[in-house]
Amino acid sequence: MHVFSHSSKTDGGNDGLEFLSTRNDRNEVTEDGTISYDEISQLEKLRWSPNANLVLHGCNTGLRGTSVQSIADVFAIRQEKCRVHGQKGWAYFSRKEAVYERTSPTDKEIYLWAFSRGNNNYVGNIIGGEKIPALIVEKKK
Repeated sequence: MHVFSHSSKTDGGNDGLEFLSTRNDRNEVTEDGTISYDEISQLEKLRWSPNANLVLHGCNTGLRGTSVQSIADVFAIRQEKCRVHGQKGWAYFSRKEAVYERTSPTDKEIYLWAFSRGNNNYVGNIIGGEKIPALIVEKKK
């Protein structure tokens, strides 16, 4: 299973996967659209096949940083019987899968992954545009 979303790593403790926020008639945010660590840990457990993978294609989903757990860790603990892949850096849309190449509106296929470029310099990745290996977390019971 592949999940394509934005994700957040904040100092405020509301880290998680981000989807569309909800607003009222006065355009005030009533739900921020973030599925937080707490909410992820309360999701229904799915019945995974023995070799199942959950791939999180959102920025920093595999970075632990100042937090003990990454978003991938939280999903793996909750879902138990699948491998969870999280991005160890900012994800970029690329024309190629293995190395970053800028996309264009005419591309038929694009990839979303963390590549060694741009904002990923600060996490110790070398510049060159290579695909950064995912953090893979597996909690089998």
